[in-house]
Amino acid sequence: MSINEKYTQLVFFVFQKKKKTLIRNSKDFIVQDTYDPVYINILFFFFYIKNKLRIKKFFGKIDGDPAYCGVTQFEATDARKALPCWDEPSAKSTFTLELTAPSDLVCLSNMPGMIFFKYLFVCFNLVETKIFGSVKTVVFDKSPIMSTYLLAWFVGEFECVESKTNRNIMVRVWTQIGKKNSAIFACETACKCLDFYEKYFEIEYPLPKCDMIAVPDFAAGAMENWGLITYREIALLADKEKTSIRQLRYVAIVVCHELAHQWFGNLVTMDWWSQLWLNEGFACFMEYLSSAAVFPDWRVLFYFFILFLINDL
Repeated sequence: MSINEKYTQLVFFVFQKKKKTLIRNSKDFIVQDTYDPVYINILFFFFYIKNKLRIKKFFGKIDGDPAYCGVTQFEATDARKALPCWDEPSAKSTFTLELTAPSDLVCLSNMPGMIFFKYLFVCFNLVETKIFGSVKTVVFDKSPIMSTYLLAWFVGEFECVESKTNRNIMVRVWTQIGKKNSAIFACETACKCLDFYEKYFEIEYPLPKCDMIAVPDFAAGAMENWGLITYREIALLADKEKTSIRQLRYVAIVVCHELAHQWFGNLVTMDWWSQLWLNEGFACFMEYLSSAAVFPDWRVLFYFFILFLINDL
């Protein structure tokens, strides 16, 4: 499916099956016996805003040209729309992902990736031949065993700030071009929070990196995809020099909440959605406990006492 005259994206999923394997070709689904990885080609969709003035404002494009951003949101039951799977929280698996996209776009997934090859994408038909430009295939590492709703990928014209935890876990915060200075606070907070959780839980963060993305017009407040957390911009971006303490505290609490899910929900998952309150309950408590540890001068626990306890009484 052509997004416009410039880009056509394909996502390649790799599955290892012992016996029966479902393969999607151009016409229908067929079943065959195989022990080899099976590549299922799925079209990747971009969110596209046509108003150039709006793109210039939101995407920081100096020339006003359109910018592109695509991101998945599978919770609760949308992973089944992207790939054949048992789309239930207790049905866990490992995932290996290959993503093919234009060379100038950032490609992210749950695990680190490396560019496997680049080539010129050409479309042939009976009428004409179109050259869409250089594309790349990014191969991502095999994920730990996890639920399907935590699988995620991202493609877009974004930039990032990065830092590392005390255990050298890479933490990056991705923003639209021109907004990365507003991501420094969230990046620093995430590093401190991960260090706190590893010490408090006595369980190491199991992935080699943690990416956080400020997504324009993101419907959910935030989503704890393992190693690729997505946020609304207002919940992740804050300039320390210009933002009020109240807004900085809000960003810190949201970041700490989503990072708590990397243990409560991702590492340990409820059996069914009726127990979702366990995920959210632990994360809601830990967001204040960790924020208080990271920012002791903010009296976050007193804020928690005023906001929740007195109100409930």
